[in-house]
Amino acid sequence: MLFGLYACSSEEVTRVGGRSLDRDKSVQVFIQTGMEYIKENKPEAAQRHLDRALELNPHSAEAHNALAMLYRQTDDLALEEQHLKQALRENSAYSQARNNYGSFLYRQGKYKAALEQLTLAAEDTHYERRALAYENMGYCLVRLNRLDAAAEAFKKALLLDSTLINDYLELAQIALVQQQLPLADQYFKKFGATQRHTAHSLWLGIQIARGLDLKDDLASYELALKNLYPNSAEYQFYQRSLASPKP
Repeated sequence: MLFGLYACSSEEVTRVGGRSLDRDKSVQVFIQTGMEYIKENKPEAAQRHLDRALELNPHSAEAHNALAMLYRQTDDLALEEQHLKQALRENSAYSQARNNYGSFLYRQGKYKAALEQLTLAAEDTHYERRALAYENMGYCLVRLNRLDAAAEAFKKALLLDSTLINDYLELAQIALVQQQLPLADQYFKKFGATQRHTAHSLWLGIQIARGLDLKDDLASYELALKNLYPNSAEYQFYQRSLASPKP
């Protein structure tokens, strides 16, 4: 963490710990420090540093994007959107802000608009977080009931970043809906090979195992759901499914 940043007589120079920095470097230091405070959940300190970054450079897309992240943390939706839009006005090629804006629109239920933003971010081959843009595209496409396209987006996300293990669960869910049960089971087991099961994943596994008549898997998932998540909504779904007449 960097502290003690203050302005000198020159508008283009600031000092950090006795070292002179030009304006652009100073802006970066304020942004980086502000982001560290956001991670530490210290919004007031983050606000001070990010405001200082904008004082030095009101046209900094990175500073506006960082402020949007701060306002997301503090649930100030209007200010979050305002700064994301401003970041893109300052730099329309700034894919991080575009991905963040797409995520914002998704949270507002504006899935088509979100998809437009996320597609642009994912198409930027220089964007280091393309995988997350593709993952977010997948979620939008599921909401829009475009399941084939959603599956392709999740697959691209995994090709770019194999650590996005939850995408296997999304692919398993899509395959289940499309009645591609062996494929659903493959994706589900790729998820379970490295991740601790949740109530959601166990309920999904139960449905897949039932469809494929995998008795050992079914018994294992049922027992885990009962023992680990007896108060979950998924356990209630499971209980109701036992009472439903079999086709």
